Amino acid sequence: MASDTGPGHKLQYGAHSSATKLWVLINVITCVFFTLAGLVQINDQDPYLWMPVYLIPAALCFSIVWNADIVEKGWWRMIAVGHLIACFICTCVLGAMVIHYMEDRVMNPLRYEEGRELSGVLIVDVWLIICLCRCCGVVKNGTSTGQISVVMWLTLIISLMPIVFWGMCCFSRFNHCMDMW
Repeated sequence: MASDTGPGHKLQYGAHSSATKLWVLINVITCVFFTLAGLVQINDQDPYLWMPVYLIPAALCFSIVWNADIVEKGWWRMIAVGHLIACFICTCVLGAMVIHYMEDRVMNPLRYEEGRELSGVLIVDVWLIICLCRCCGVVKNGTSTGQISVVMWLTLIISLMPIVFWGMCCFSRFNHCMDMW
């Protein structure tokens, strides 16, 4: 990944860097999540809209797994930024709809289809922002300790959260998710 530390200065982090390996692992996890999230949309009323919302980030994550330096390619960034803009517009529209539904009473926004769609789009928004940030997956040039930054560990936790929450709602015996379906 390129750094903003100077003209033409490239960060050196080889294929054996622990940060690079962790970044690839994180993208494997998110690729699996986004692929599954996209595939369950086949039963939705409008899968032609929601499948690409999840499958485009899945493809972007897969491309990072295939080649971690791909985020430096202009076309990769254009796809990611374009999808982020589209998802951000969707977030605003769905957010306004959920706020409208909840004006008179406070209740679980996940009871509404728009609330569930909003949470999914927010996950995509956050993930695309993380992917577009230059700080993720970067080991500063010249460090020989091989330590992984706190940002990378937080990114790993963030990547696991959707899968954990999805599992809790689908496979738990807790009653707090029952009214969602």
